[in-house]
Amino acid sequence: MRKVLAVIPARGGSKGIPRKNIIDIDGKPLVAYSIEAALNAKNIDKVIVSTDDEEIAAIAKSYGAEVPFLRPPELSGDNITLAYVVLHALQWYDERGEVFDAVMSLQPTAPLISSQTLTDVVSLFHAKNAKAVTTVCKAPTHPYLAKRLLEDQEIEAFVAPPPGAVLFPRQKREPAYVINGAVYLRDRELLENLEANSYNLGSKPYAVVMSSEESVDVNEPFDLNIAAFFLQKRRSGDAGES
Repeated sequence: MRKVLAVIPARGGSKGIPRKNIIDIDGKPLVAYSIEAALNAKNIDKVIVSTDDEEIAAIAKSYGAEVPFLRPPELSGDNITLAYVVLHALQWYDERGEVFDAVMSLQPTAPLISSQTLTDVVSLFHAKNAKAVTTVCKAPTHPYLAKRLLEDQEIEAFVAPPPGAVLFPRQKREPAYVINGAVYLRDRELLENLEANSYNLGSKPYAVVMSSEESVDVNEPFDLNIAAFFLQKRRSGDAGES
């Protein structure tokens, strides 16, 4: 069984919502939800928060995550991609003699993600001997209905439906999914060979489907209200884990 490290990236310099990763949402800092989900998953070997911020580090530790280092400034800017952050964590442990076979990156902006989803991601990774597993949700707009707006305001199909494709009624369309960005689990070979594509998922990635509710991603103030609504429903027993 491959050894899995979960890395929750939570830098201090968020722009859309200042100090987003520790903003209070339904009684807890945002980062606490992903920490708790990861700690309650059945098959993750270690859960850490990668941050450049002392306050975030202290809060993460208070909710049970390990914060073994503060991320260096060169990995904390707006243009640093996620893969380089998790690769840094993998190499940090390598240098200290603790070797992991794969790294899961889990976004702190997904407070509704369940521990069961994380367990399912790792289980699929092992069952398929996969190089990569990610999470997806149903596409909010079917690609066959998407349009390209031309300069003169004419529209054309963004993706031409294949012959025989059913567009209507919507219940008969072939389901379409999008990567929701909540979770990426990759083996170390992919991470160590990033080349030009830092979001490389290899030639045969797998996916676990998340509901639209569970896929809520907090990036703008409006998203806080949506997430808080569903968290309150879940806490009151009106909605179980997705």
